[in-house]
Amino acid sequence: MSEERQSDFLIGGRRFRRIEKGTVERDQYVMGRSHRAGILQMVLREGESPTDFTMRIMLEMMATGEACNIAAGLVVPVGREDQDWDLRVAEDTARFLKRLTSREDQQAINDLLLGLILDFIGSGHVSFWTTVASSPEAMTAQTR
Repeated sequence: MSEERQSDFLIGGRRFRRIEKGTVERDQYVMGRSHRAGILQMVLREGESPTDFTMRIMLEMMATGEACNIAAGLVVPVGREDQDWDLRVAEDTARFLKRLTSREDQQAINDLLLGLILDFIGSGHVSFWTTVASSPEAMTAQTR
């Protein structure tokens, strides 16, 4: 049995931890779900603050129904190793997360997603510093 780590957290009465080193399958799952949510193509709009941009990304994940699926790709139940993550674990976790009702649990999920956004920004998948083209056609193609 694994020791409780500082990164362990409780959601809905279950203890999870963030995946530290994802497998190829897990990384492709998170990227694929993020692409499906449309967040990889998002750019900072002219005049949009970084905070507003982050909120828009969060809302896009929620509006597309991918928020809990993406969150399920970021964690494993305590007691499992990172390489134990697979699609079945993700599906079970997403189903569990989608049924939670407390504000605390909802905030914990939002915190996970915020961490993902910040990771994407740090890795260059999404950028605060992308400039929006000035032509209406380019702006329509680049913004959501």
